[in-house]
Amino acid sequence: CPCNLIQGCLGGCIQFFFVCLSVGTCCIPLSYEFCSAAGSVVLGRPLWLAWTWWRYAFGGLTALAANGMSRLALFMWEWQAFGSAAY
Repeated sequence: CPCNLIQGCLGGCIQFFFVCLSVGTCCIPLSYEFCSAAGSVVLGRPLWLAWTWWRYAFGGLTALAANGMSRLALFMWEWQAFGSAAY
């Protein structure tokens, strides 16, 4: 679906949006369960939530490309996106 590609591209370029794709956001009710990759795992990865994984995977690929195809740079970018905490 073109919507997943567009959302994944935005998620790979904007850290806040990547976090929303990964674990949802507190600003949107039920986004953790029904709109994030983590929520899909918690619900047992049902087929009807496969679109969240396509969007998340494309976002990760876009982020990897945006960080110079370096896995270390991608890790640092994701770590910063999630708050740069020790744990």
